[in-house]
Amino acid sequence: MIRSVIKKLSFFPKAMNCALVPADMFFYIISYPRSGNTWVVNSLRDYLGAQRGEVLPSVYNGDIVRLGKTTLVKVAGSFDRTLPLGVKSHMSRNEFMRKKCPENRMICLLRDGRDVMISEYFYLFGFKAQDFYKVVHFSNEQFSEFLENRLKLYLDNVKSWLTIKNALLVRYEDLHENYISELKRIRDFLNFRQIMDEKEVKKKNVDDFRSILKGDNLAFYRKGIVGDWKNYFDEKNLKLYFSIVGHLHQELGYEID
Repeated sequence: MIRSVIKKLSFFPKAMNCALVPADMFFYIISYPRSGNTWVVNSLRDYLGAQRGEVLPSVYNGDIVRLGKTTLVKVAGSFDRTLPLGVKSHMSRNEFMRKKCPENRMICLLRDGRDVMISEYFYLFGFKAQDFYKVVHFSNEQFSEFLENRLKLYLDNVKSWLTIKNALLVRYEDLHENYISELKRIRDFLNFRQIMDEKEVKKKNVDDFRSILKGDNLAFYRKGIVGDWKNYFDEKNLKLYFSIVGHLHQELGYEID
């Protein structure tokens, strides 16, 4: 216990010496897990030269920088002061405020909750369980239990961000349908200079998308298609889904099939 306190105290001064990222040089990319965050982060890395970061704790293994007075962000690689920083996060609004993250421009990613649930199910029970082909073990009963445990988290997380000012709402499905125009919309919102032509970004992150589906990338990219939920949801689980998040589903502009 004493050692942990000393460790925290010794870390704090060092944290204050981390490079401070000016407010006009960073932005957030907020979403519930499995909503396309990694896809968008990688797209903006190519399109705007945006560095990738995440509020600690983080999976990235690079420099630590600071947002505002105390918010620490781990960068993917060495931090470059001349490039914008995209801070990826799956935090709810309450957690964001609890960590005292400074307010700034936000891209809020949205996705059909049914596809989110399917993707998260396979991520947790497939990739996390080191079973990349969990599809052959899919169980309606297990999925029902999963929905009962996760849908409320999805509902609370997404709803907490919908009324935030200075935020751009981007739907996963719109990116699939109109990738280039959505990229331009994001660029105009962030007001950063692009460093790669939209068609080149699309070729790398959409047209050649399947070429990266190997190794650890399976943790983030499974199928990436729209409407995959139709292959798994039975009538019982659809009723369960709509009983919990039906109003949010319609609020986000998704049809009830």
